[in-house]
Amino acid sequence: MNTTLEDIARRFAEFYLLYRNPSVETDLTSDTALALLLEVVRSAGFDANHIEVGRLYQSNRHEDILINTNCPFRVIDSKRKDSSKTVCTSRGDASIWMTEWLDCVFLLLNRKTDWGRNTVDTEDIARLIETEIKRAQPLPLIRITDTKDCLGEIPPRKDIPIDRSLPGIFNHTKNTDTIQTELGIHTQYGCEGKIFIRYSNDTSRVATCEKCGLQIIFPKEIQTYGELRNHFTALLEQKT
Repeated sequence: MNTTLEDIARRFAEFYLLYRNPSVETDLTSDTALALLLEVVRSAGFDANHIEVGRLYQSNRHEDILINTNCPFRVIDSKRKDSSKTVCTSRGDASIWMTEWLDCVFLLLNRKTDWGRNTVDTEDIARLIETEIKRAQPLPLIRITDTKDCLGEIPPRKDIPIDRSLPGIFNHTKNTDTIQTELGIHTQYGCEGKIFIRYSNDTSRVATCEKCGLQIIFPKEIQTYGELRNHFTALLEQKT
């Protein structure tokens, strides 16, 4: 069954409204509930292994900081060796970013419903959820060579969320965004070097990976990442 983003958002909205309803007893630990939340997090582009009920903390010099203050769920990274740990020692631990994102989505929903005091239409909640899932999705890789080299987005700066009260929500690069001099990340062969536009002439732009030296050339009139994707897709199709 092909599950659409709209369907995921609608089911999450229905779950959330039950969760906020004091007259309804919601089993937060049910397989259905946890599977739905995992589906939501994965659809937002996160590499999550599973979700469980419990608190997640970030270790600080003086005290442990609670990450999920607005929801009772913590997200466990698929690369995490020990999921029993409730304290992350590094801010770079992916479990922190995933849990923080889910927690911020709950915060947005709490504000929308005034912490359960306002009656809100399920469709309104679903639209908000779908918007945040789409916002969290990273730019799909752009294949730039016939040897499977790809261009990925520059990760958003973690110190610049869309709102200081929403530390887990960031704007990612989209196909409609204007290409930048710092074009993206080279994702092939474990390179992970940044690709910069180095120079241009009357007809073309030349971009180079700072780490491995890979060079790509594309027409100067290309302005967005979507146009860049279409250009290389057409170019590679001609070679097959």
